[in-house]
Amino acid sequence: PAAIGEDAQVAIAIAILLLIFLMQRSGSKIIGMVAGPVMVVWFLTIAGLGVHSLARNPTSARHVFSGFSPAAFVNFWIHGNYSGVSAWRSLAGVVLSVTGAEALYADLGHFGAAPISSAWFGLVYPCLVLQYMGQAAALIENPEGVVKPFYNAVPQELKWPVLILATFATVVASQAMITGLFSILTQAHALKFLPRIQVLHTNPDEQGQVYIPEANWTLCTMCIAICLAFRSSSSLAGAYGIAVTSTFLVTTCLLWLVLRRVWRWPLLAALGVIVPMLVIDVALWSANVLKIVESGWVPVVISAVLCLLMHTHHWGRALEESVMASEADAEAKEIEASGAPSGLATLSTLPALLGALRGSGLARTEKVAVFLTPYAWRVPRTVGAVATTLGASQGPSSSSPSASREPCNEQLENAACDDAAAVVEEGRMATTRQQPQQQPPHGHGPTFVLHNLHYATRQDAGHGCWDHFRIALYSFLVLNARKPIRFFGLEGGSTMEISVVRFL
Repeated sequence: PAAIGEDAQVAIAIAILLLIFLMQRSGSKIIGMVAGPVMVVWFLTIAGLGVHSLARNPTSARHVFSGFSPAAFVNFWIHGNYSGVSAWRSLAGVVLSVTGAEALYADLGHFGAAPISSAWFGLVYPCLVLQYMGQAAALIENPEGVVKPFYNAVPQELKWPVLILATFATVVASQAMITGLFSILTQAHALKFLPRIQVLHTNPDEQGQVYIPEANWTLCTMCIAICLAFRSSSSLAGAYGIAVTSTFLVTTCLLWLVLRRVWRWPLLAALGVIVPMLVIDVALWSANVLKIVESGWVPVVISAVLCLLMHTHHWGRALEESVMASEADAEAKEIEASGAPSGLATLSTLPALLGALRGSGLARTEKVAVFLTPYAWRVPRTVGAVATTLGASQGPSSSSPSASREPCNEQLENAACDDAAAVVEEGRMATTRQQPQQQPPHGHGPTFVLHNLHYATRQDAGHGCWDHFRIALYSFLVLNARKPIRFFGLEGGSTMEISVVRFL
């Protein structure tokens, strides 16, 4: 392994990254079949190497075992070579021994807490402790081996097998994080923190195994860029520390909210659980803050950008829904006062549309139009735009309008339910949320009318510069989301796209 140059290492790493992300489209089932055996062999291997180092250095091993005494911990902070502030700063390096522990919880929703806790206490934790004890014993005997303490403890004839096994273990760990990211993004989309994304289920037997193309290739690009920029894992030590300790700290804060607001724990009981964890998390996190200038800024910048995008989209959706609710209330009052909406072009609710159909004498055609809308109660502006632009409001009609609704197809999950369809056919209006499965031949099926939304600020809304920026960013996110034509598989059908400006 030492004979491989840095450029070759970077090239091999990029090739492995591309292979990992190319495999995501077929799902994690294949990797999942070999993940368990590979990780068991990996942890047993590092535990064996640790025991081997302890056996080779019995004198140093006795010093290592003495480290389990609380007195050794106190001595480290008060009388050791790294006492006081130096001991605190050394925590930035100590925390690297637990980086990756958070990956165990990336698939918590898939496996549950019991299997993960059993794997940690029964296999992972004992093997890691033995490995680090072996490294400590070897370094006491040979301090010059601090550059590569792990591989220096591997016998020469096992270096290549251990390197290959370590590569496979890294791939499995990466897969766990990627799968966890897909699951989190799926939930974020369902909670309106993300615009429309395509969520593909790769395993019909497992609901949580999903694939998101946009996230997959964005993450792949970012990983390759970081690999080219930093070129070695040691250069990213600060990024690891900041990312992991920030995860610890945020998780502890979220646990506090769960204990108090969800489980309704008493204040003292919740403090008894949170305070010890918080003391450790703050100590580790504060020691790593000093590394922000080196490479710790990478996860900070990425997190800040993602938080801005998600919060802006959630804020924009809430603002948009508030504006639409105000329009619906004003329209309801208008119908109550005059008995009909002021015009077909501005109607926004189903009762208003039915009133317009009854009172305006809309002409009927044999062509069926499907109007997509994300809300069952909301009539898209494209209905009025098509009717007024094409002159569909002229001419008598012999059919009386009626309305019906169909429930969402449960098999489509949250992603497909993001859009609904409003169908107008010979005076009959229905709303449906079922995704088209097969398109009839061109010219014989319905025409799908889609809207291309643009957002602008209302002059009388009193928005400041920050709100103007967020509305522009929200408009950018919506415009660059996956288009309904591709999302619903309408490429081979008859479609019409209308640009709509919505003022917020």
